[in-house]
Amino acid sequence: MKSTTSIKSRLVNGMMLIVLFFLVQAGLVWYATSNAKSTVVESTRRNTVATSELGALAVLAQQIRRYEKEYFVYVGNKEKRDAYEHEWRDALRNMEAIMTKMKTGSNGAFSAKDIEQVVAWEAAATFYAAEMDKVFVAVDARAKAVATQKESAVAPKPATKAAAASVAAEPASLVEYRSTEVNDMIKAGKDRFSADLIKGVSAMDKSKTAETLALAKVAETMFDQVLLGVLVTVAVGVIVALTLSVSLPKAVIKTLAGLSKAAEKMSMGDLKQPYDAGGVIEFNTLAQALNRMRLGQQALLERLQRR
Repeated sequence: MKSTTSIKSRLVNGMMLIVLFFLVQAGLVWYATSNAKSTVVESTRRNTVATSELGALAVLAQQIRRYEKEYFVYVGNKEKRDAYEHEWRDALRNMEAIMTKMKTGSNGAFSAKDIEQVVAWEAAATFYAAEMDKVFVAVDARAKAVATQKESAVAPKPATKAAAASVAAEPASLVEYRSTEVNDMIKAGKDRFSADLIKGVSAMDKSKTAETLALAKVAETMFDQVLLGVLVTVAVGVIVALTLSVSLPKAVIKTLAGLSKAAEKMSMGDLKQPYDAGGVIEFNTLAQALNRMRLGQQALLERLQRR
């Protein structure tokens, strides 16, 4: 049995394919947008927040070291020494607040591995702060002892030989700490602070910055893939449209040509050739009507011949 087809079904199927390709394109664009939002936009946001907090932490760490050095420079000047100690403690509190915020991970900017490093930085800062507190206590104690010694020095001289001998037996005069002395006292704390916290913050900041720059390449690759997908679907849609534009007229023309040829033969008295719709459903009615006309003329011709 000869297979039949419908021009309408071909058109509908072709249009449905084209619509499907448009839907695929829309799906690709949606996927690219959502994927870019989760992969690129969100990662960029996290890294931007991370680098911002790391930058603030790095600035505070450098400020703490600067206040430490200024404290050592003015270790013999109580007013300036106290002022720099106050600045140092303020910077330390701000730095500890930032590290506490980083450890909570509330903004999602830091991974579990990053938080482990933050904990190590916090430990280094705590050790450094404890060493500096020892320096502050020692310097203040020495300053008080020197002040007391100076007050004793202006007191009246002893009246008896025994008292004079007692004064002579006292230890040598105390002097306030020199900058080099207190600098040596804090060496272990500041070395750990610099090695663990300052260098660690710098390394993580560079890593986050590199990740952010790499996201540009990721985004470029993703959108290139989407563009390729869109171009492929467009190409397939064009092929389907061209196929329909060629196959549908061809089916119609071929069928009409066959019917016209059969009708021409019938006009010349050839009533043996049946009419064929060429497998196109829309031409079945026409072919059936022509076949009935052919059979009617054939029967009429036979009756005439019998007379």
